[in-house]
Amino acid sequence: MTDTKAAEKYISQNKDFILTTLSEFVLTDTILFWSDKPEIKTLQLQKWQPVLDWLGITYNMHFCTTEDFCLPQENERTCEVFSAYLRTLSLKKLTALYLAATNMKSPLLAIAMVEQKLSADEAFNLAFLEELYQAQLWGKDEAAENLRNKIKEDLSEIEDYIKNGMLCAD
Repeated sequence: MTDTKAAEKYISQNKDFILTTLSEFVLTDTILFWSDKPEIKTLQLQKWQPVLDWLGITYNMHFCTTEDFCLPQENERTCEVFSAYLRTLSLKKLTALYLAATNMKSPLLAIAMVEQKLSADEAFNLAFLEELYQAQLWGKDEAAENLRNKIKEDLSEIEDYIKNGMLCAD
């Protein structure tokens, strides 16, 4: 179970650290590192590119992707836009974004979830796109499946927290 009250308290007490951490974390976002395997890359193009396009149109965040482990230098410039976005968030939204980002290894998918562009299930499926594909191909690993189920539950709780936060003032 996700302890959002404890997370809110921690984030309110360490806001500058959290903002810096997320701004650095976005450079290694899951959806920026694409496979060189054609079948997986096709899925990434179909599923991840629309999120990247939406971020570009909606928030002027234009991230470059890569097929290797080198960070695209162009993304460092976009980090300023990402950081500016983070500074506009309420404590509830920042808490939700932080919790979702750490669960999915993707601050960018967390933005889409916090802004209700993606449901928790959709964000989960995108965050674990390659892992779920490999599980279909090669069979399920019970430990990995259990971990994914826990993350999926956490994301659902975060989604409820976001929706409840939209009904109440901060």
